[in-house]
Amino acid sequence: MKTVELKYKLLFLGLFVSLANLHSQTFRNISTKIGSSAFCIDPNEMSGGIVVLDYNNDNYQDILILGGNSPNVLLKNNWDGTYANVSRESGVTLDHITSVGGVAGDIDNDGDLDVLITTNNNQANVLLQNNGDGTFSDISAIAGITHKSWSTSASMTDYNLDGLLDMYITNYVDYEDLPFDNNLQQCYPNFLYKNLGNNTFENVAPSLALDNTGCGLASAFSDYDNDGDMDLFVINDFGLNIEPNELYRNEYPKQAFTRVGEALNVNVRLNGMGIAIGDYDEDSDLDYYVTNIAENPFFENVDQGDFFHDKGIVYGLSNPDGTSWGAVFSDVNNDSFLDLIVANGKVIEADHQNNENRLFLGSADGSFTDVSTELGIADTRRSRGLVVSDLNNDGLNDLLFASVSTFRDPEYNTIIYQNEFENENNWIKIKLEGQNAAIDGYGTHITVKSQNRSLMKEVDGGSSYLSHCAAITHFGLGQLTSIDLLSIKWPGGNEMEIKDVPLNSFVTIREDGTFYLNQNQEITAFEGDIVSLGNDDIDRDGTYTHFETTDDGQESRVVTKLTFKEKPLEEITEVKLIATPNPTLDTPVLEYQLPVESEIQFQCYDMSGKLIAKTKTFSQIKGNHTFDADELGIRFNSGLYLFRLKVESVYFTSKVLIY
Repeated sequence: MKTVELKYKLLFLGLFVSLANLHSQTFRNISTKIGSSAFCIDPNEMSGGIVVLDYNNDNYQDILILGGNSPNVLLKNNWDGTYANVSRESGVTLDHITSVGGVAGDIDNDGDLDVLITTNNNQANVLLQNNGDGTFSDISAIAGITHKSWSTSASMTDYNLDGLLDMYITNYVDYEDLPFDNNLQQCYPNFLYKNLGNNTFENVAPSLALDNTGCGLASAFSDYDNDGDMDLFVINDFGLNIEPNELYRNEYPKQAFTRVGEALNVNVRLNGMGIAIGDYDEDSDLDYYVTNIAENPFFENVDQGDFFHDKGIVYGLSNPDGTSWGAVFSDVNNDSFLDLIVANGKVIEADHQNNENRLFLGSADGSFTDVSTELGIADTRRSRGLVVSDLNNDGLNDLLFASVSTFRDPEYNTIIYQNEFENENNWIKIKLEGQNAAIDGYGTHITVKSQNRSLMKEVDGGSSYLSHCAAITHFGLGQLTSIDLLSIKWPGGNEMEIKDVPLNSFVTIREDGTFYLNQNQEITAFEGDIVSLGNDDIDRDGTYTHFETTDDGQESRVVTKLTFKEKPLEEITEVKLIATPNPTLDTPVLEYQLPVESEIQFQCYDMSGKLIAKTKTFSQIKGNHTFDADELGIRFNSGLYLFRLKVESVYFTSKVLIY
């Protein structure tokens, strides 16, 4: 447990000030706006998964909503707060099955995310291979994913450290009649699919004694003892009558696992639903929150996995009057302290149940405060899956709750909350690119070191309940002004330290220790023109990716959305926009010449492609003009910026590097 120093006490005191202002720092329900009127229909009320993934590699997160007995829905992020429903053309609807949960990962290390979808009604699960062109192909049969069961959650990791992602699937109850909990016969054994390469898999759960026959609802591969291999936490329903939760220690390099749940005090007998993972006390080991009907335990890791203490009641996180499902640790206000989000929703009628979703705000001394109502997420619908992700690339994590109903009920659509915290807290988002390790780096421990603090996170290969946010790890940094060091510990023990990583950026770190920035830009050109992007000359609409290196040696991966428009009047095409000086230590001055009197507007975008400032549209006479970027009224940090001059309906751009 970390020592509460004076500076932490002062930060904790500041929490009360911030709580008084929470009415202006809320989450806004944008579900209708982005078209997420997707439903999960399930007579058992157990489905309701959601997967967030960048399926087309454009640096923006897309949303896969699993529909139960209704078609799945894939929403493609349009970068501007809107989404396109691409379910049919992408091949993810899967009308012939009952979709329950999902997890995403690059099973073939080809650079794009594939998706595993679990099913019930004694159906085989579905493995969708990403074709790299916006479509998916069902490769389940040829991959060997043919075992039938009632499957629930799934997790991915490279458990045997051969550089390939393996898949663990928890399986639920085998019953004769509804309600299944009154007619429970037995529980299906779980699956562990070992990746054999060439998109083929073998179920090795029986040979490794991982075919747990508790009524599994969630699992998570996690290195609880920090020894460089991935252990397995299995969460079981009906634990009082059948099997409790179990923790399996990976004995790599031996191909074996050992049950350690009882010895470490985590094999609790409850109606386990989901799991959240995070180092809330900054002691460089992982703690685990388990959801349940009634009290949720919170297992604090003692001495790198020697033992676990249940601190759920101590920290006010037990949620004793609710039924909890998905759960995620995330820093939603970027103050550098982990918060806990919990999806609640009834499964049985009970007067005592509180079905409101929960958000517990973390603080410097390790305590938590329930701010669910103040922040606007205390919804009472029947929530199940939960995902946290930065959908609009503003550095703040948004919340996605999946609901379930027995019929198409507009009261139970998927809810998406946009994070609208207003502060100047810093952040960083990190994606990994394995070379010897599996490319996604699931299970890697990333530690941000700054000003005598160490913030550690594990790259998640699937936890929560039926749901997954793939590939990106987010750190809130509060008022930390720099990152002294990034420490990366890959599965297998490969460790590296990286310096000079910029704040408030989205970076990809390669296993060789190099990194690059991920950036987006939108360019409008005229029909007949040629636009040069990297080494390519392009003359048609589309989204393109290229790498470029700035004068100071910083490598960037730039995704460009290029649109060609009909060429306007010739006189407008003569406008040239020049930034001086460039590069600059100060704000630049933009020089331009208008051939005729025009309506104009200035816009500024940051390195991620986010619009950060713009002027009002105003009229200006013909002639030479200058515009001082100071007039935008914003503070420019070091980085690459794109300035755009809109003349009537035509855009002109200039890139500027500010040191």
